Parts: sequence; C-alpha cells; structure tokens
Amino acid sequence: MNTAPTSDELPTNSTSARRARAASGAASRRRGLLSCLPLKIADAYLLRHMIEATVRGLVWFVSLLMMVTIIGAVRKLVDNTLDFPGLFRVLLSELPRVFLFTVPMAVLFGTVQTFADLSSKGEATALQVGGMSLGRMMRAPLIWGAILGLCVFVVQEKIVPATQQNKQQVLAQAIANSGVQRNFTVVLPRDENGNALQISAALFDPANGRMTNPDLKIDNDSGDGSSQRIRAQTGIWNLQSGKWKLFNVTIENVTGRGLNAKFVASGTGEASFKLPSPQALSSKAKSLREHLDLGNFEVASISDLANRRYELQRELSANATPVQRAANTQMINKMTYGIHDKIATPWVCVFLVLVGAPLALRPQRSSGGFSMGLSLIVLLTYYVLWSTAQGIGRGGLVNPYFMGYLPAASTLLVGLVLFWKKNR
Repeated sequence: MNTAPTSDELPTNSTSARRARAASGAASRRRGLLSCLPLKIADAYLLRHMIEATVRGLVWFVSLLMMVTIIGAVRKLVDNTLDFPGLFRVLLSELPRVFLFTVPMAVLFGTVQTFADLSSKGEATALQVGGMSLGRMMRAPLIWGAILGLCVFVVQEKIVPATQQNKQQVLAQAIANSGVQRNFTVVLPRDENGNALQISAALFDPANGRMTNPDLKIDNDSGDGSSQRIRAQTGIWNLQSGKWKLFNVTIENVTGRGLNAKFVASGTGEASFKLPSPQALSSKAKSLREHLDLGNFEVASISDLANRRYELQRELSANATPVQRAANTQMINKMTYGIHDKIATPWVCVFLVLVGAPLALRPQRSSGGFSMGLSLIVLLTYYVLWSTAQGIGRGGLVNPYFMGYLPAASTLLVGLVLFWKKNR
C-alpha cells in the first residue's frame, strides 16, 4: 500500500513542497495550542464562533447605549451644567457600567448567532450524527459564558464603584459651579426616625440662597402610607437662624394608601424649616453611606454593602421604637438585596447560553430570524423582570433573597425547560 510522503520526504525545491511544509507547520501549531486546552476540535470551533459573535454583539450594544449616554451628557453641556473636560470624564465613567448592562445581551446574541449558523449550514446535524449531543455542543459556549460572568463580577466589584463615585464627584462639582439651577431636585437619606425628604425647586440660586417654587416631599415610612407635601412660592435662606423661610406655603397631609388615602390641605403665609444650607444642597457630593441608603448600589462593592449592613444591625438596639426598628430593618433588607443581586447577576451570562442554544437550533431550512425574535423576547422579559425586582428589592419591603435571585433563577428555569424539550 502506498503511503503519502511526510514533509521531510517532499522535494525541497518545489512550490508544492514549500506549501506542504507551511501547512504542516500551521497544523502542528494549532494542535499544540489545542493540546493545552481541555477542548476538542469541535469545541474549539464552537468557542471561536461564540467569541466572535459575542464580541460583535457587545460592540453593537455598547455603541448604542453609549449614544444614549452621550445625548444625556450633551444636554448637561448645553445647560452649562458640564464643561467639555467634565463631559469626557462622565462618558469614561459610564463606559464600565454600560459594559455590565450589555454583556448579557451580547451573550444571548452570540449564542443564538452561533447555533443558528450551525443549523443553517447543516453542521449541527453533522455533529449530532457524529454522536455529539446538544449538551456536549454547549460545553464550550458555557465555558465562555462562565468566563464572561467572571469578568462581570470583577468589573462590578473593582471598576464600576470607583468610576461611578468619580462621576458623582464630577457632577456635584459641575452643579456647584453652574450658578442658578433649573428643575433642581435632591433626595436626602432617611433620618433616624425613618423620614425621607425630597427637595425640588423650579429655580435654585445657591449663591443668593433663594428657591423659586420650592416643593418638599416628606415620607415618614410609618407603614400606613402617611406623607406630607409642602409647597411655597419662594424660599429664602436665613443665615442667622440657619433655616429656610418659605412664603405663601401650602401644606398637604396624606394618610392611607390608594383609594383609602385622605388629603388634608392647609395654607399659611410663611414658615421656617430646618433644611440643609444652600452650599450643602448644591456642592456636596454624596458620601458612600448616603448612596447606599438611597439604593445607589452601583457605587459600592459587595464588601461595602456588607459593612453597611453590619453597621445597621449594630444600630438596631432593643430600646428602639417600632417605627425606628421598622426603618432599620428595611434598610438592612435593602443592603441584603444589593449583596445578593451582585452575586446573582454574573450567573446570568451562563444561564442565557442555556436559553439561546435550544432556541437557535432549528431545522436546516428554517429562518434564523424566528430564533432571533424569540431570543429578543426572552431578553426583554429578563430585563423587565430584573428592573421590577430591583425596584422592589431596593425598597426593602420584600424578602431580599427572593428578589435578589428571582431574575437569574427564572432565566435558569427557562433555559433548563428549553434544553429538556429540545433534547427529548
């Protein structure tokens, strides 16, 4: 039987020999690279396609969301709230957060694109005929999802908190330098009695200590829906008394919730209120504690949230009133939700691979647009569920563990059901 000559046996002076030696060397290098990984040729092929499709989707989604961020930043530039250096610092600070938000989109897009291409070219059928099940085909994509999940965890713990705090400092300093501010709003953390205060004004002049149409909303968090709203025509800062004097005041007290709510309004000529000074309202960047108490968890890591929860647990004394105890427990639940939301989010990158692969594997002649449409519905459902869970979890009124893991667990359940149905 004739055997094919090796590269050493080929004539050295022919063009075909040089090409054969080059191909042999390239194949050897590929085999050497693959031998370092626990992957076979088919796994490496799938992994390469997953990486290419995911990176392509990541570039698209990041570019799209950064355009939205740029539009918002330019509006601040037009309003003289930001200058050009501040604009670029804000955009750079937002990039890591946008990356975190778009990675799940990119993972699902990359999975659907990879397996849809396998189906359209008949490669998925060939792999299955060769004895490769769907679960076996998903091994490399799942590894890639785990790698991206690890990247998400590192970015959200090490990079995003620092960049978001830098952004808040830039915006606070820009507001302090902007002079008169239109549509001013600031939310203060709850005090020791559980009262939350939002201060708004049509115009706010910190230099002269003056507000136009000030509007104060006080939520005492007593559990019965009670709140108070104080409106006035003008507010002037009194340096001697250290209080804001409001003129033409209308006070609206609300008790109860929904259809049972009762409104009691009263008017008065003028009144004085102990509020932060104009300089404190305009120029002071919020501390990490204030951000956490307001539910701005993107500025903190898991360790920051755990430390704040420990402080709140120590402050929960036996002599606390029921209102104080309820407010403190609510804050502890908020911190607990923030911790477990950050733990659960990276896992979504793995679970979306379980969703995308069964959706994309279709008969060879079917259109890939159907799979992409279904994946977009799944993605939209996930983000709606995540946003809803985030809003409820940050309120601290529902079990924080349930709300923290609900979006990721729901994604995993959908993926397992789709995988089971496709693999029957």
